[in-house]
Amino acid sequence: MVRKVKGFTLIEIVLVLAILAIIFAIAIPTFSTWRAKYYLEKDVRNLASFINMARNKAFTEKINLVLTINGNEACLSCKSTDAYCNSLYTGNIQCITFNYDMGSYTISISSRGTLTNTTIFPLNTITGAFGCIKLSTFRAKIGVINGTVCETR
Repeated sequence: MVRKVKGFTLIEIVLVLAILAIIFAIAIPTFSTWRAKYYLEKDVRNLASFINMARNKAFTEKINLVLTINGNEACLSCKSTDAYCNSLYTGNIQCITFNYDMGSYTISISSRGTLTNTTIFPLNTITGAFGCIKLSTFRAKIGVINGTVCETR
């Protein structure tokens, strides 16, 4: 009487584990880079959206605002010289937080919705990522980091 034994040998199991280890060794650095790029782009898009929201608020309510970006936080508040705005709001109007350190910037937004012309670069940039914001008088555009330049499309 012949018995058939079903299952895997130890050599087959070790071989499969070695192949999986090689695949993970290749995939993990790529995944880490992708994850860092994703969070940077998410923070930049949130900040650009926040800037556009602040422009709309300043224009519709006819108030002068200041957007202060300090590290992992951006806060919108009234300009100290705008008495009408300060009578409506006390302290910060709204704040948002980021995963990345966005640097230190102060952006003035007039009651007409105009911005301070500047370029915002996070401290930890990734070349090729949508990781910067170029501000012109009426627009906040997300750009791609190319070395030390923010290229908008």
